[in-house]
Amino acid sequence: VSITIICFSEVTFGSAVRQPCEVYFKAYNLRNIVEWRPGNGSENGTRYRVQYAIYGEEKMGKPVWRFPRQCKEVVSTWCDLSEETSDLDEQYYARVKAVGKGPSQWKTTERFNPKLQTSFGPPLLEVATSERALHIKIKGPMRWQKRNTENANSMLAFYPDMKYNVSIYNNVTKQSWSFLLNKNSVEVGMLDYNTQYCVSARSYLTLPFKCDPSKELCVTTPK
Repeated sequence: VSITIICFSEVTFGSAVRQPCEVYFKAYNLRNIVEWRPGNGSENGTRYRVQYAIYGEEKMGKPVWRFPRQCKEVVSTWCDLSEETSDLDEQYYARVKAVGKGPSQWKTTERFNPKLQTSFGPPLLEVATSERALHIKIKGPMRWQKRNTENANSMLAFYPDMKYNVSIYNNVTKQSWSFLLNKNSVEVGMLDYNTQYCVSARSYLTLPFKCDPSKELCVTTPK
């Protein structure tokens, strides 16, 4: 069964291009990208112009719209606004229009709160064994950074109540258990000898954020 979604958009008098539709923010590890779909019937190579505004910042009763220099006219259907929306105490809007011979009308996102609407990537996980114990170390996930020269910051720096949900699976008994961890390392002891244990972890917050799990790391205790 296939489902076709048609994106309806307005064509105003004097406009030769279709208004984009479904304009929204998508955020991952505080990387904030505005995405949109071309209006139905849009031609390949249609160019788009993007603006953003800070919620509550107005001039003569109207939002103050700014052009991000990287997205004045683009043929892609997304624009990275991470730097422009990096202040986690602010909320934002973005809007997009198609340009050409007679531009379309603007299409505006819902209000976007970067701190509350991001999703969390998988943390970095290390697992080692000694005797009947697992030694687990967890780091991150790390806030997205544009340049490799920048110091990477853990999301924990911006969400101090963040914990880790750690899951351990015994590959012999086929039993698993999990626990919350409020630090970045733990030793789990009193395990069975010569047994493979698989460990994974994800961020945990009281608010319903989407948190991706790490890949399972499997190690075997000594005989």
